[in-house]
Amino acid sequence: MHPNSSPDAPLVSVIITTYKGADTIVKAVSSILEQTWQHTEVIVVDDNGFDTPAQKQTRDALSALSDARIVYLPHKQNSNGAVARNTGISAARGQYIGFLDDDDLYLPERISRSVGFLQEHPRLAGLCVAVEVHYSAQHVVTVPMHKPITAERMLVDEMSIGTGSNLFFQRRIFDDGLRFDIAFRRHQDLEFMLCVLRKYRIGNLDTVLVVKKSNSNSNIPNYQNFRAAKMMYLNKFQPEIAALSSAQRQMFYKTHFRLLLDIAEQEGKPQNIRTAYKDCVRHRVFYIGDMITLVLGRSRYQALKNKLTGKR
Repeated sequence: MHPNSSPDAPLVSVIITTYKGADTIVKAVSSILEQTWQHTEVIVVDDNGFDTPAQKQTRDALSALSDARIVYLPHKQNSNGAVARNTGISAARGQYIGFLDDDDLYLPERISRSVGFLQEHPRLAGLCVAVEVHYSAQHVVTVPMHKPITAERMLVDEMSIGTGSNLFFQRRIFDDGLRFDIAFRRHQDLEFMLCVLRKYRIGNLDTVLVVKKSNSNSNIPNYQNFRAAKMMYLNKFQPEIAALSSAQRQMFYKTHFRLLLDIAEQEGKPQNIRTAYKDCVRHRVFYIGDMITLVLGRSRYQALKNKLTGKR
């Protein structure tokens, strides 16, 4: 018997939350079942809502995988990713708990290397590894993990961990009561990691062990809902934001409020555009080009820029 499949080896629970992911869920689950570390359980929390077409498709897709290590937990109704992750945490029996998005993959040594690292560094609460991000077949980038993850890194660079599939922890942080904040509809991985970092240290292993398949969905989010989610995130982590340097804080605000402005302008509702501009002014990320946009409108300003730069 391989030592990693022995009942004496630590059990590793991997939680996959899925929503309309029937087309990719089998590959995600198989990437766990095919790990070199075999003493695992795969907890699939189906957040489609019981008896919906998407739930039936997910259930039928998983039925092709005949493996006792799979635990399938369908929600009665769609809740959100944070609720689904908490459902998985409550069901998990492992000494170590990892997470995997339903369209991402673990490389074969992801679990064995992670467990080995945490056994060598027992004071660490978890670790993050390097991630290979597939934006398209031609566009693949690596998110390295040269340095330990800190709150500063998480705030300044939202891609610092690459994907929520990079979350891998010792069970003790959940036994201490940590859970995902179910009020968060967005930034759930960032919210949880920042809460972890308030109490614990996270290690780093600069080896690619996770593959992220980038979501090609380009739908414009609802501005007001998106802004509410952003403000909730900023308010909860105001102490961490205040601890950033002035330049880092400016970069942080620019990332969030310029994105909100872009969404408001694409949505095209004047009241939301005014609110977005006020946020940019308040956080000092309002520029000369914005004044011209206000006068000419977004499309006319873009046409003027294209003319001046020779673009068509």
